[in-house]
Amino acid sequence: MSYQHFIECDMCGGPFKFSNGRYEGRPIKSWGVNLCNSCTGSNWDGIVPNQHPHFIEKLMANGVEIQLNEKGWLPIPRRDSQ
Repeated sequence: MSYQHFIECDMCGGPFKFSNGRYEGRPIKSWGVNLCNSCTGSNWDGIVPNQHPHFIEKLMANGVEIQLNEKGWLPIPRRDSQ
């Protein structure tokens, strides 16, 4: 049996596999959080602050400057821009 490491998604709270060639999410270093693929996929065009207030509060506690796009949503940093 191989070792499997799980990380908790900071948006939905669910665990996601993050080891042994299966990376079902990613850390966002500039925000100091981890997001599962489901949360990043369903919020590809931006996180709606009033739908995820606990997540926005966590970002603010981490010192993240909240910069909303023209729709009023928070864009998720691209993998190559972290």
